[in-house]
Amino acid sequence: MANVTLHIAGRSYDLSCADGEEAQLERLADMVDGYTRKALKMLGSATESRQFLFAALLMADDLEQNGQSIASTKSAAQSEAPIAPGTLARLS
Repeated sequence: MANVTLHIAGRSYDLSCADGEEAQLERLADMVDGYTRKALKMLGSATESRQFLFAALLMADDLEQNGQSIASTKSAAQSEAPIAPGTLARLS
């Protein structure tokens, strides 16, 4: 198991992941950070949870606009099975 520190919306989050997945998590965190910053610019000011909610909505909107099926990502997110390596990158 590897440990990685992700920086999103001005906060640090320490996570564990499989060895070799650190770079992918950092790339995904950079994407989430970009969306949270965009959300904050649009909202002006917001609680952290509202900022993350709005960032998630922006991400979902981008997926839909790019022809991705929100239903397929929803079913994957609700699955109790672990996400295969590379799945998050393909969804993003």
